[in-house]
Amino acid sequence: MTDARLDQSTSPSAGIELPGRAILQNIWRRKWIVVAVTALCLAIAGVRLIFAERIYRATAQFFIEEASPAFETKGRNSPVNLLTQAELLKSTPVLVEALSMAGVRTSDTLADVENPIGVLKENIGTDVDKFSDIVTVSYQGPVRDDTELILNAVLDSYRAFIQSRQKDSGAAMRDRLLREQAERQLELTEKKHEMFRFRSVQGIGGSGDGDSLILKQLSGLSGALTDAQLDQLNAKAQYEEAASIISADLTEVKKKLDEARDSGGLVTPGGDLQPLQEELTALQQRLRALRAQYLPEHPLIRGTRNRLDLLTLSYVAALEFKWQSTTRRVDQLQETIKEVQQRALEMDEKAALYAELESEVSRIQSIFEATDNRIKEMNVNDDVPVFSANVFEGPEAGVAPVSPNKKTALFQAMMLGLILGCGATFLDRRLRSSEEVRDAMGLPVLGVVPHMSGVPSPNMRMRRVLSDAGSEESEAYRAIRTAMFFALRHDESRTILICSPEAGDGKSTLTANLAIALAQAGQKVLLIDGDFRRPALHRAFDLSDTAGLSNVLSGDDTAEQAIQATSVAGLDVLPAGAAPANSAELLNSGSFTDLIETISTKYDYVLVDSPPTIAVSDARILSALCDVTLVVIRADHTTRRAATRTRDALRSVGGNLAGVVINDAPRNTARYDLSSYDDYRYEPTRTPRAKEPGTLSLSVKPGKTA
Repeated sequence: MTDARLDQSTSPSAGIELPGRAILQNIWRRKWIVVAVTALCLAIAGVRLIFAERIYRATAQFFIEEASPAFETKGRNSPVNLLTQAELLKSTPVLVEALSMAGVRTSDTLADVENPIGVLKENIGTDVDKFSDIVTVSYQGPVRDDTELILNAVLDSYRAFIQSRQKDSGAAMRDRLLREQAERQLELTEKKHEMFRFRSVQGIGGSGDGDSLILKQLSGLSGALTDAQLDQLNAKAQYEEAASIISADLTEVKKKLDEARDSGGLVTPGGDLQPLQEELTALQQRLRALRAQYLPEHPLIRGTRNRLDLLTLSYVAALEFKWQSTTRRVDQLQETIKEVQQRALEMDEKAALYAELESEVSRIQSIFEATDNRIKEMNVNDDVPVFSANVFEGPEAGVAPVSPNKKTALFQAMMLGLILGCGATFLDRRLRSSEEVRDAMGLPVLGVVPHMSGVPSPNMRMRRVLSDAGSEESEAYRAIRTAMFFALRHDESRTILICSPEAGDGKSTLTANLAIALAQAGQKVLLIDGDFRRPALHRAFDLSDTAGLSNVLSGDDTAEQAIQATSVAGLDVLPAGAAPANSAELLNSGSFTDLIETISTKYDYVLVDSPPTIAVSDARILSALCDVTLVVIRADHTTRRAATRTRDALRSVGGNLAGVVINDAPRNTARYDLSSYDDYRYEPTRTPRAKEPGTLSLSVKPGKTA
């Protein structure tokens, strides 16, 4: 058994399972694939950058200035949610008003757009600063000047919108107070007329001497009723003001309060609303702090918002309760006054009636004056907005477009190219180094033949050792011959099959040149062309193919008749002969076995050239009948799958695989260890002398191992 015969049970898997370093080596060997894919991605990105539409962006910054603290009972301010304002800026009413401004709808950006509102919403961006509560708003579009025009129109529309909303809210409150004042004025006038008529008819000049206990009690109750009605008026105004924060529709507010009461989520503040106001202020501050740390939809922010909404409802519910309580107080005092008046009537009906009228006039007068004071406060506050949006920077469009970003696009294309290129290296299943061939085949590499440049004729390539003995290719064939001498035992490797996975791998070229090299080393060599379909060896040596192996196996000719001598001393050739119809059956017959046994005793080496292993079964039959088999792999062409299929097919029939020869390896690369042929080429310095008769000739004797 030769040293090259490996344990067939240890054949490596045909799949690619590469550890870390091997992965990098695989990528490096196929670096041109990575470079090509990366260059392609960069080229595509470059073309897209050339033809891509330029997008410009205009930006502006504003801050919300509040007039007074939130939830003041005398003011009209409400908590300003900056995120809500940012969304309000992109709302449909604001954008509709912006489109109506001069030059916006007719601008180049929006002139031909069917849905300008959708375009504006899509291209307007807002951002609330986490620390300074500054709102940054931007608009981007293909026309630089239009971006400034549109953004400026949107900001003007937004500011007009919030001012209009504040004025509408104040006007509605003032209208309610004016109606209340008019009603009290009419009631006061009627009561005064009634009191004067009563005095003139009954002939009394005042409310009595004031000594009556009942009259004093009635007077005190009247004063208490006046205070209660003032409290009722203030409580109602506070409730309506706070309710307007939730909705302008009081019916909708009551519906939300009822739902909150049914769910049991309202907070009961008791009689003092100050703690609830303080908690509302604290929650607003906490919400601002959370915005500085988290995104708007973070659970903490949503929880704080929900809590703030709940406390707002609770605050409104508390004011509603206060209003209802004062209303009940007024009703109770009115009932008490009626009872006292009844008793007074029993004592002095006229005096009691007059006192009642006098008390009623005083009460209505106090309510009228309180309402008038509220109207004056509203008139003063009309000039002071609840809050205002103050633009302090922009709108201004950048000189350079924001899209496409050349650096980003090229960087992304390069990274994508590198990723795809590295991935493509694992799709390239071709064997690209001596190490990959050894790993795939599980066999030693006996030699590497470099690519033959400048040798166009196949026949000339098959006689390379003869035509140019000093070439790198000739030296490679001689190196393979030497490797065979030292790796194979001659008595166990007299018949050698040379095959390859596919056509065009160079097996016939290797077979012919290796036979010449063996003959030049003093060996007697027979070269058999076992490829009946595409025979080539007879053309390489200018021989006839009329009689050959097929004729010998079919019994038409003897081996001595078919074997032909060549111009190379010690080298004979048995051509393929006529193409048989059943080549596999012919080779598998006992005739070929008998032929091999006969001629192997007459020659030192018998080299058999076979057809491709994958295409037909002839190579497997020949491998089973020959002593050893050499597999030819074409560098950077043969795939891992083809190589392993060849190895497994030959081993399945008992073929003895001695090693692998790599053919057509590219020059100037270290992947196939070809540098030695170039760097250490040994040229003769004088013309060799002709061998004289009787001169001793030395040659490597077969059977000697290192």
